[in-house]
Order: sequence, then structure tokens, then C-alpha cells
Amino acid sequence: MTCRQFAAHHLAYLEGTLEAARAERMSGHLCVCTRCLRLHVALRRGLLVARHLPVLRASAGFRERLFRRLERRPFCVIVPLRQRTVVAARLA
Repeated sequence: MTCRQFAAHHLAYLEGTLEAARAERMSGHLCVCTRCLRLHVALRRGLLVARHLPVLRASAGFRERLFRRLERRPFCVIVPLRQRTVVAARLA
């Protein structure tokens, strides 16, 4: 298995949704590739942390206050003119 193949199936491997044969090849790749192993460990740890974060709730009226503030502010849009050329246009 190559690192590219490993990366293509890594999410399914983390979720435990791969068929047994592919999951075994993925595990084998982790035994011989320190680069993919480091990535795998970092992603697993990140997912564990994210799963245990508290749920944040916006305060009462937050959405309405946010939209009022956004309505008062001008915003920019990126308008592509040619390849590699962009212009930021301010809209009123």
C-alpha cells in the first residue's frame, strides 16, 4: 500500500467502516510507514479531543444581533478577471 492509497481511505479507517481486508492492509502500512503513523495518531487524538468538547450555545438574541451588525457593514467580493488576476470590489 502506498501513502497515497492510505490517505485516500484514512477517514473510513478511522471510522471503522472499511472491509476487513483493506483495514488489515491499512494497519500493515502503519507498521512500516512512520509518516502515515504520525498523521494517523495526530488525527485520532484530534478527533478524540473534538468529540469531548462541550457544546457551545449562543446567547439569546445572538442571531438577530449578528444579522443586524452584518447588514450595517459593507463587504468585499473577489471577482476573477483572468487567470491569476483578481480584484476586490466593494459593494454598497
